[in-house]
Amino acid sequence: TVGIDVEQVKPMEMDIAKRFFSTEEYMDLMNKAQEDRLGYFFDLWTLKESYIKACGMGLSIPLDTFSFKINGNSITLKTEREEKDFLFKQYSIDKDYKLSACAANNNFPEDIICLDTNYIYNSFLHMR
Repeated sequence: TVGIDVEQVKPMEMDIAKRFFSTEEYMDLMNKAQEDRLGYFFDLWTLKESYIKACGMGLSIPLDTFSFKINGNSITLKTEREEKDFLFKQYSIDKDYKLSACAANNNFPEDIICLDTNYIYNSFLHMR
């Protein structure tokens, strides 16, 4: 089971975090320096999205019913749900994007490869 989410980091109102994040996550976010909040928001958002995708439940799992805590490279999940055995990894792909992955095992690749859509398209054409 795997869940992946990629988001472009773009300006937004932090009120959305109050609406969708757990109280603990929102407090962590607001305790960040102003210049670090937007990046941290998208760290949390991509982790949440990767988790609900891995669970296969989508937004039927309310985003404020579970919490992530990020401490350096350590990511912990706090939830009442039975699916507690997921592991998480975040990748740096571009300064303007955040990528988080969630899996039932720890077989994450060290790095990821970003491919241009033209390369993928042309490779697919040659497979035919």
